[in-house]
Amino acid sequence: MKSENSLQIIFQGLSQKLQADFELLSSQFSHSLSTGEAREFVLKELLRQYLPAKLGAEKGIIISSVENELPSKQIDIIIYDKLNTPVLYNVENLRIFPIEGVYAVIEVKSNLDSKTFKNAIENVRSVKKMTKKAFIEQKGAIVSTVNLYGKEWKYFPVMGFIFSYAGIKDIKLLKDKLRQDDDLKNLENNIDTVCILNNVIITNQNTDGKIVVTKEPDTRRGFIKTSNSLLLFYLLMMHVLTQTWMRPIKMTEYAFKTTFGDFEI
Repeated sequence: MKSENSLQIIFQGLSQKLQADFELLSSQFSHSLSTGEAREFVLKELLRQYLPAKLGAEKGIIISSVENELPSKQIDIIIYDKLNTPVLYNVENLRIFPIEGVYAVIEVKSNLDSKTFKNAIENVRSVKKMTKKAFIEQKGAIVSTVNLYGKEWKYFPVMGFIFSYAGIKDIKLLKDKLRQDDDLKNLENNIDTVCILNNVIITNQNTDGKIVVTKEPDTRRGFIKTSNSLLLFYLLMMHVLTQTWMRPIKMTEYAFKTTFGDFEI
């Protein structure tokens, strides 16, 4: 194995295994719900092995500390700060996370067409629009910030991805759909990158010709047809996810109007 090709060879093997595992599990289930669980499970297990240890990957629901802000729908894969995020509920395949601890979400589809694409976009956007505000105030001379989506943030905004095991032949149709639906005033609300296994990556290119994972002000939508789409998807995600950090969550903000009785001396 040549060293310069080792990563490519590894991910080619992972892509083949991912596809084979999905097809094997799917063939055992006739119910669409079970097939959905299979497609999410195999990708989630792969991510758990290849994400940095500080990051977790789980299926679940996301809530915010804003009283009237609705919880997310069940999200296929939530990438979160595993070391510092309290899991608010954890039973079987249902976990509830505070939005402050979430770095990215991935909607996983068996086949990507116009209908499933629209549904995935809506689910991802519903999370990206949630409010992150329940943080302990940063004090001192050093205050960490991050620049994404053309803005400076005091926390990491949520990245949003779509992953599919197959897709329609007309990739340009999906790319144009994504571009037409883009919120150009609030880039942080948009889908960042789409991966169709062993087929294509729909992502962003800046004015310097560099491929970037997030939808930035100077980028345009495009796609790359490649059998190494899983590797490119992983590398693009890791460019940002390895830089993530989280301010301590102020969990008292989630108590809303809860009363605990009078303080006595």
